[in-house]
This record gives sequence, C-alpha cells and structure tokens, in this order.
Amino acid sequence: MYETDVLVIGAGGAGLRAALEAKAYGKKVLLTAKKGGNSSIQTVGAHCAVMDVPGTSDSQEQHFEDTMNSGHWISSPELVEILVSKAPAAIKELESWGVEFLKDKTDNYLLMKAGGHSFPRTIRCKDGYHQLYKVMLNKIKQAGIQIFHNFLVIKILSDQQKVWGAVGINSLGELVIIKAKAVILAAGGLGQIFKNTTNPTGISGDGYVLAHDAGAKLIDMEFIQFLPTCMTHPKEFSGMVVNDTLRGEGAKLLNVKGERFMEKYSPQKMELATRDVIARAIYQEIKEGNGTAHQGVYLDASELSEEQIFNSFPLAKRLHSRGINLTKEYIEVAPFVHFYCGGVKIDTNCFTGIEGLWVCGETAGGIHGANRLGGNALSEILVFGKIAGENAARQASSSMDSIPDLLLKEVKMLEELLDDNPFHEHINEHLSTFKDEIKTIMWDSVGIVRNKKMMEHGFQRLEEIRKELSKLQENNALGKSVPLFMTVRNMALLGGIILQAALKRKESIGTHYRDDG
Repeated sequence: MYETDVLVIGAGGAGLRAALEAKAYGKKVLLTAKKGGNSSIQTVGAHCAVMDVPGTSDSQEQHFEDTMNSGHWISSPELVEILVSKAPAAIKELESWGVEFLKDKTDNYLLMKAGGHSFPRTIRCKDGYHQLYKVMLNKIKQAGIQIFHNFLVIKILSDQQKVWGAVGINSLGELVIIKAKAVILAAGGLGQIFKNTTNPTGISGDGYVLAHDAGAKLIDMEFIQFLPTCMTHPKEFSGMVVNDTLRGEGAKLLNVKGERFMEKYSPQKMELATRDVIARAIYQEIKEGNGTAHQGVYLDASELSEEQIFNSFPLAKRLHSRGINLTKEYIEVAPFVHFYCGGVKIDTNCFTGIEGLWVCGETAGGIHGANRLGGNALSEILVFGKIAGENAARQASSSMDSIPDLLLKEVKMLEELLDDNPFHEHINEHLSTFKDEIKTIMWDSVGIVRNKKMMEHGFQRLEEIRKELSKLQENNALGKSVPLFMTVRNMALLGGIILQAALKRKESIGTHYRDDG
C-alpha cells in the first residue's frame, strides 16, 4: 500500500500539468502511466488561442462563438468561456518553461487557419508537441514527482459519494493499493475501442469506466470525432494525422475522378468546414465509389510551398524522407477515430460531484459538445489540467481517512483473480479475440454514419460478450491475464454505454449522424 496527497491517473499532457500544479501547492503527488503511451506525446502541437498579434481582428468572443458553433451549442458555455479566456496565459506559461513556438520575422506568433475558425489562431510548437511533453516531463522529474510506469489502474476506491484512492496492477503483475486524499483522472480518450484510430495502443477508455464505476456522471457519450484526413497508404503511415492547418494553407480534397468534392457538401467553407462535415463528405464519396484504391480520397498540396507544408504539417518531413513529396504528388487520406467529445461531467473546477475526484483532459466531457474545434484540445489540457491540480491540492489539505472495510473486501476480491500461474495462454487468446471483435463492432455500428439497426445489433453483441466475460471471471483465476481482462471488460462496458446514448439521440447533430432519421 502506498499513500499520497494527490493521485494523478494518466501521464499525458493533462496529467502532467495537473501533477505540476498540485505539487506547486506543496502536496505529495503520485503519477501513474499506463503501458501503451498517450495521445499527447504523438501530436504535432497545434494550440488555439487568441494571442496579442498586431493586425489581427480576432477576439476571445469570436473564439468562444466558433467553439460553440463547432460543438453545435451542446457544449457548456461556462467551460468554453474558461478555455478561451485562459488559453493565452497557458501559451505564455509554456514559453516561460522553454517551449518554442513558430514565429514570423517580426517575432510575432505565426498564426494558421484551420477548419471552423473565423480567423487564423492556431499556433504550433516549433519542434512539435514532443518538445512540450519533454519539457513538462523534465519539470515533473525536477519537482520530485514519483511516476509508476506500466501501471494499470483497475478501480477507484469509492462508495459512490467519496474516493479514498485507487487499486492497480504494477509492471510485475502485483496488486497495489494507492491511498490518496484526492484523485485526478486524466486517462485520455478511447480510440482503441475502434478498429481504425490515430490513438496509441494504451488509449482504450479506462478513465470513463473508472469514473462511471466510482459514481460520476457521463455526458455526451454519443459524440466521437473522426479526424477526416488520416493517411491510408503506404501501410507504414496508416493513421498518420494530416493536420487541419494544411487545408487551412490551401490543400484541396479530390476524389478519384479529380473532382474537388467539398463543393457539394460545403460550398462556402470547402476544405475549411468543421471536421464532422468533412468526415461525412469523404465517407459519402467512398460509399459512392469515388474513393481511391486504398479506400480514401486524395489530398492535393501541390500548389503550396515546401515551407508552407512543413510549417502547417510537420510530419510531412517524415514523408519527404521516405520519398513522398507533397509538392509533387497526392496522398491518400480517410477518416479515423481521433478524439472523444463526451466524457465525465465536470463543473468549472473540474470537480465530478464525488468527493475527492477531479477529471481533466480528454476524459472530461462538456467542453466540446457534438464536435471539437481543431486545436482546442491541446489548449484544453493545459487550462483544465492546471485547474484540476489546484483544486485537488486544496482538497488534499484535509486529513486522510481510513479505507472502509467494504472497499477493502472489494480489493480482496480483485486479488483473488490473481494466482501463481504466470500465464494462462488459452484465456489470453480468448480475451484477444474479444478485443478485436469489440473494435470491429464499434467501427461498424457507431461510426461516421449510424442507424438504429446497426446500433442495436452492436449493442446486443456487446451484451453477449459481457456475459461471456463474466463467466470467464467466475470460472477462472486469471493470473497474468488480469490486465487484459480488465481492458476488454472496460471496452465492452464502454461500448454499450456509447451505443445506448447514440440510440437515445434520434436526431443527427455534429459527429452523431443517423441515416434513418
């Protein structure tokens, strides 16, 4: 058993920022990092904020309106107001830590335009977001914050009204209890419960299930954002995100006939439409037989300069090194699951309503509504990560209570799942099969375009898988298969919650589009 003032679950950008803030208040902080990485470290570093740049007519009021419009006015106005008002200070703070942003010859931020934005307000880290992540990770180490690597949290200790910490499995397969005065959930999104995603392998929706099991409320669970332009070919680059800002610089989308098809779907905004609109347009072109050989469409950046391409799409340098020159050839792109707009319901302090539990980053819901505005996610993790860290630290000023006996009995039940057998090969194979099936079910039943029949079929099959998982748990000591079992169990449960929410919403809005309405 370990004890800490503040436990942060998740070591992506939001988790790091929350941990740093809690530590700044003089608290003992423990950070857990799941095997499989996080989305923050692989992004190219686009932040949206209204910065003080001469000549721009942009305003925080316009950023607010663009964000609300993109989310189809389902977003919480209070949360969006906090995001747009505090994002500029968050950018300045990063610079004070040593993070460099792209700037012009007069040392002003280089502002780029992206879909859904009324003005250019996207700024990029000079060396990609990995530079920011590296800087924040170094600050974590300098602050003396302990990190449990390859650590899977499987349960938050909660009686539905208050939390006492969490239970997890470490890299040695041992059950570990972490007793904490406050818990911050920053476990990222859920991309890996879908067949095609930009998310790394560790992002499978654990945070939503942990919060749900702890008694927190979930909102907007039907809204899954597909990033419309992800590479489909060559295979080594499959799923690579092609940034909105490349289209903002003037790159065009073409079908296999060479037609600039966005004229049919958004004649005014064209390639600068919001992500949900472009994703559906690409889906429709492929469905109608106008897709490429690798089930995508073409992205044409040949009219842009190399400097424009590299500044707006930094990963183009990797393509260039492999002989793919965007100034001379098209690339094939299609929508992949990228971001989850729903999540755990929070207030303006990142509080969940469960004493001792805060949530920030992609695990939190309410900020993006029915569709996220490109570039807002990285600003969000900094703004709300800081807020969560501060408020959790204030909570951690109270004394640490003993864990109730009822919760300790639950821990004992979890412990009984483990045994001395190092590996149950047949169980692992069974679980891996379920995992792959769940990913296919979610892709087929609650994708870019949905209908009642598809969703009901998916929900029914997930219920069957959940029953089979329960039998597997009842009849076997799972041993080293416990982490995979908990992951698959969470995927099945979360998939069912998403499908229930999608079935309940009859109208099409944002990323939730039904063709049977």
